[in-house]
Parts: sequence; C-alpha cells; structure tokens
Amino acid sequence: MGSFSDTPALIAGGTIAPFRFVAMSSSADDTGVQASADTDKIVGVSDGSTNGPLSGNHATVGQPITLQGGANGTVLVECAGNITVGALVETDSSGKAQAITTTAGTTRYHGFVALQGGAAGRIIRVQRIAGYIKY
Repeated sequence: MGSFSDTPALIAGGTIAPFRFVAMSSSADDTGVQASADTDKIVGVSDGSTNGPLSGNHATVGQPITLQGGANGTVLVECAGNITVGALVETDSSGKAQAITTTAGTTRYHGFVALQGGAAGRIIRVQRIAGYIKY
C-alpha cells in the first residue's frame, strides 16, 4: 500500500536557505525555488537543516528540498523585520516572512498568519490558512 505526503518532493532550482518560504519554479516540473516576490504562491517552508557541516544553505541546485510538515499547517520561518502576533505574512525578496502591506490596486497573496511576534532574524511559528487571500 502506498502513502501520501502532505509536503511535495521538490528539487532545488536555486539556493535555498533554512526556514525560508519555498515556491514552485515556473521553469521546471518538481522544482522549488526560494520565494522572492509577494506574488509567489508558497508551497511550503524549508526546514532548519543545512546541506553540509560548513554550509549555511538548506539546498543548492539539484539537491532535494525538505519542507516542514507541521501539525495543522504550523511551520517555522525566519522574520525579515518586525512582525506582531496575528499579522498576515507574505514572503520578502529573500524568502523571509514579512507582515503584508496593502496598497489600493496592488495584488498581494498570503497564506499564513503569525502565531508569534518577532524581530528580524528571529524564527517564529506561522500557521497556514485555508487558501490564499488576494488583495
């Protein structure tokens, strides 16, 4: 009997740091990239492991990405700046969590809410919410 995982098996299409939002690559099937735009549709968050004892990277091109499973969609992600408890979060240009900002006529996607507050560099818990909300 087979099994089904709630986290996709992806290969890195670029360098991915630990505790970063990961999006699907638009250039290759089964390939993930470190999220870099607030319009990216996030498929998960890399775990805290590195690809070697002297590396600060979670994965580089061609290596497997390990996404956090997270009970009930709760995962750990690094803050880009100050985030308050309950803030809706999106990715910044480096795959870190930032509180969303909305501007009239601007498209914003988010699928996570902060369960903890934190400053830049802190690893916090965020909860995936059902679907994405577009502003």
